[in-house]
Amino acid sequence: MVYQAPILEVTGLSKQFGGLKAVDGVSWSIQPGEIVALIGPNGAGKTTVFNLLTGFIKPDHGTVVFEGEDITGQPAHTFASSGLVRSFQTAKMFPSMTVAEIVTTAGLLHGSPRTMRAQTDEILERLNLSDKRNTNASELSLPDRQMVELAKCLAAKPKFVLLDEIMGGLNRAECHVPIEAISQLRESGITFLLVEHVMPIVMTLADRIVVLDFGKKIAEGTPTEIANHPEVQRSYLGQAV
Repeated sequence: MVYQAPILEVTGLSKQFGGLKAVDGVSWSIQPGEIVALIGPNGAGKTTVFNLLTGFIKPDHGTVVFEGEDITGQPAHTFASSGLVRSFQTAKMFPSMTVAEIVTTAGLLHGSPRTMRAQTDEILERLNLSDKRNTNASELSLPDRQMVELAKCLAAKPKFVLLDEIMGGLNRAECHVPIEAISQLRESGITFLLVEHVMPIVMTLADRIVVLDFGKKIAEGTPTEIANHPEVQRSYLGQAV
């Protein structure tokens, strides 16, 4: 077997807010093309990890290495330029802009408006958003807003995408489109880290799962290993999710 270096390596990542250790010595690595889920109870530190990985806040300790380069604590735009992009739990977009304008703007980091217009059409078609092309963000349904978040990520030409509850608030039928899109995008070479609470989706999509509780990593493994892990069952899976 040929060794393949991880696309992302997190070592000893820690962040404290006042007396609260939001993230406490978290370490793991992700291989190119993997789908990894980050799960845990509310307040476990998942969104803080996302913010640390994408430059929105700086860690107190630890390192983030992306494609062999230490990018710890660099500003958010540096992460995006290198191919590491994220969605937000609450979709962030200007309400008066159309879907096409939002996606095109997200792609200007890597291309001109002219080239991005053609790419926008391709992205919208891929995510079943073509009929919403000229719809203002303020008029979008929740499922469409979530898909526009994913479209914004794709417009930035990512190598690695962090999705923060992209299926939050959707019913099982509405989850079909993002699940299929993520699976297809992985086949095209994009790596994913997901924060998601809907466990059937996590178990279906993820190659591996990392579990946080009170800021600490308490388990890591395949979906089957995590489902049978006693500490995970006590801290998370035994709760209503």
